[in-house]
Amino acid sequence: MAALRRFTPTPRFLARPSVRELPACSVQSRFAPFRCSLKSPRPTRRAVLLAGLTAAGSLLFPQRATAETWAVREWVGQIEVRSEVAYDGRLAEAIAELAPLRAELERTFGLTFPNSPIELNVFASRRTYTEYLSVRVPGGASRAALFVDGVDRDRVYTVNSRQVGIDVRHECTHAFLHSRLPYVPLWLDEGLAEYFEVPSPERIAGHTHLRTLRRPGFVFWRPNLQRLEALRDLADMGADEYREAWAWTHFMLNGPQPARAVLQRYVASIAAGDFSGKLHPQLAAAVGDPEAALKKYVRQIR
Repeated sequence: MAALRRFTPTPRFLARPSVRELPACSVQSRFAPFRCSLKSPRPTRRAVLLAGLTAAGSLLFPQRATAETWAVREWVGQIEVRSEVAYDGRLAEAIAELAPLRAELERTFGLTFPNSPIELNVFASRRTYTEYLSVRVPGGASRAALFVDGVDRDRVYTVNSRQVGIDVRHECTHAFLHSRLPYVPLWLDEGLAEYFEVPSPERIAGHTHLRTLRRPGFVFWRPNLQRLEALRDLADMGADEYREAWAWTHFMLNGPQPARAVLQRYVASIAAGDFSGKLHPQLAAAVGDPEAALKKYVRQIR
C-alpha cells in the first residue's frame, strides 16, 4: 500500500502478518470467519490466535517459493502476477478485468487509488495452494481464496479453478478498497466485493444472489440493514448476510439516485477519516423505508 499505511478492521477472509504486521493484521478469505486488527472494536480470540500462528509461520518457515516455482511471474500494471500455470482463458480474462475494475471503483466513489503493489498468487491445484499457505497463513489454508492486507503489499491467493475469475475480482476489490480507505464496514466491504465479483455485463441481473432472492421461499424475506451494520465479526456473516449485503449494495449503486448519493457521501466520509454514524438513518432520510424500498427494487431488477 501507500507509504502511510492504514490498517482496517475489514472483513471477508484474509491474512498474513510478519512480526511487524502482527498487531494490525487482517485475515480475510472466501468462507472464513477470521479477522484481527487494532481498529477492530472487539478482536476475537480466534482472530488473535490466527494472527499469532501466522506470524510464527513466517518466522519458522521462510518463503519457499522462488522464481523457479512460478510458470508466470510478471507485472500487469500494479499487479504482480505469480502463477503456477500459464494463463488460460479464464485467468487471463480475470487479470485483464482488474484495471477496468479499479477504474470503475474510482469513478463510482470519486476516489483515486494509490498505485501500491498487489501480489496475485495463482496456484495450479488446491494441494499446492494449501501447502503454500499452511506455513504462512495456517488459519486460511482451507479457504477457497484469500486476501491479505499486509504492511509491504497486499496479497491475493487463489486456485486456477472454474471460479478463478470470481475469486480474483472479489479479493482484488478488497485490495483496491483497502488501499485507499482507512476502514470499510464489514457488510459494505463484503457487499461491494460480492457485487463486483461477477463480470461487468452480469452485475445487474446475472448474480446467483438475485435468482435466490426470487425463489418462492423468499417471498417473506425481511432485510434489515441495521442488523447488518451491527455485525463486527466474520463469524456472523453467513450466506444470508452475504446475499443481503449484495442486495443493499446493488440497490444503492443502481437504484434511486438519492440512495446512490447517500452511499457515495458515506464512502467519502470514510475516506476523509470520519468513522462515526450509521448508514441506515441517512438512507431512511433519503428514501423513506429502506427495507421496503429494497424489496420493491429487487423485484424490479431486469
